[in-house]
Amino acid sequence: MNKTKDLNDLAGPDKQLLQAILGLCAMPATLERIEQEVAGQNERLSGIEEAQCLQKNSLRGIEGSNQKQSQALEAFYQRQQCMEEASRQQTLLSQQHFDRHVIEPLARQVFPLIDVLSESGSRCQCDQGCEDHSEAFQAELLDLLASYGIEPIHAASGSAFDAKTMQPACFMNTDQLSRDMTVKDIVRLGFRREDRILRPVMVDLYRFEKPQAITHQS
Repeated sequence: MNKTKDLNDLAGPDKQLLQAILGLCAMPATLERIEQEVAGQNERLSGIEEAQCLQKNSLRGIEGSNQKQSQALEAFYQRQQCMEEASRQQTLLSQQHFDRHVIEPLARQVFPLIDVLSESGSRCQCDQGCEDHSEAFQAELLDLLASYGIEPIHAASGSAFDAKTMQPACFMNTDQLSRDMTVKDIVRLGFRREDRILRPVMVDLYRFEKPQAITHQS
């Protein structure tokens, strides 16, 4: 109370000077406290930076793990696709082998029978319905071949000769240029399976021959 009273009794300038002196005396403690607070804050910042660094490293590890997982999954899908493609190719090759070495050879054994039935039906002149029976049996054989994708090749009369699907049987001379190398008659049916020609259709063809000039001897 006496010190406070003494301070209060001081004049204004003296009082301010005294307060300034007391403030200077207390400044080192204040600065030390501030330095401690700054040091503590720096330590907290360092801890935060370390935590952030650890978090970044952890994120990098997670990203690396995810990338490795993605690469492993991609490699797995690629191997799976390769296996599926290999399985499809094997199935396709097996089907092609079966078609070319089993179905098509058997079909070629049926072609001559169809030819015989066609000839016998056209030649039969009796009244016992031989032609009808031959045509019915031939139709059944054609249906059997069609069930395996084998279809007959037809050639319309007057159509142009196609070396891919036709085979000439004989040539008939004609003086009409428009008929040159066109179909006259079908001699034997041809057969195909999709794009494969199993047997070309045999045809008679017209062949243009320029008539020779007739000379009269006197």
